[in-house]
Amino acid sequence: MTLLTKHIIYAIIAFAVLLVVVYFGLISFVDIPAWAALIIAAFSIYYSSESLIMDVKIKHSEDLHKFIAEWKRVNEGFYYKIIPLMGAEFQKNELKFTRPQYSLESINNDILYTDLTKNHLEGKYKELLENWRKYCKLAEEFETKLNDLRSYIQKLVMKELSTAGLSQTIDYNYKGNDVVNPWFIDTLFSNYISDIDKSQQIKVQEINYSLPETQSMAKGYQVTLTKNNGLFSGSIAIARNTQNAEKYVAIFENLQKESSNTKDKELKAMLSDISKKGEGISTLFQEVSKTLVDLDKYPVFGEKCEFIRRAL
Repeated sequence: MTLLTKHIIYAIIAFAVLLVVVYFGLISFVDIPAWAALIIAAFSIYYSSESLIMDVKIKHSEDLHKFIAEWKRVNEGFYYKIIPLMGAEFQKNELKFTRPQYSLESINNDILYTDLTKNHLEGKYKELLENWRKYCKLAEEFETKLNDLRSYIQKLVMKELSTAGLSQTIDYNYKGNDVVNPWFIDTLFSNYISDIDKSQQIKVQEINYSLPETQSMAKGYQVTLTKNNGLFSGSIAIARNTQNAEKYVAIFENLQKESSNTKDKELKAMLSDISKKGEGISTLFQEVSKTLVDLDKYPVFGEKCEFIRRAL
């Protein structure tokens, strides 16, 4: 029922009451024009007031729809672009650069967030506030657990390197000594939280490296890992000789097997917790996304709030 329809019904009821009052002699017939004029004046004032309120509600609803659109952008960007970058060392710079574009805090700190969730949600949509809070909290815990997992994997790697008598140096650059590339640990980390790429291949190749510090050349044996049917290939370690290079390969492959059948109770508990949190994030993301899509279909948010009261 539109606002105009309501006013017409109210006017008809008012005039009907007036006629009943006249019929029972409570007021004289000659006073009808005066009372009718009074009713019309009252309704004119009321209608003008309601029209003004509706204009304000429409303008405020436009602002809320813009905010909902931004919320949807941040929500989807964080889920699809930020979460996949969490945990891995080689993605830290990209995460640092990309994250501000999809900051959850930008939603939580927006004054329209409080207004929308506290003043303009009805029925099942009231769950949006609690679901979003749970999502933000779970995402923070998820990232912490991923960072803990990578640190744990790094300790496992360092322990194996020490047992094998290999250098525990982690670096991107070869300087004549055995070196592990951070991607060695990151790939293990990735394989522990997802399925191992069946097309993955490891090979050792001899490469001559320039050493700027000594202005000389050094021979090294690069351990190269190829994934995704050759779409990505990179060094995970560089050794001084083939024997050490093969040791790197053996350590990587042995630790990788732990991802599918680990006997390490602490590691197993970490992987289980991460898996549960990941499922929870996915469920909450879907619920929040659906609610935002539904809310964006609202033509006008009718409830009065501080913004509307101040505008009047």
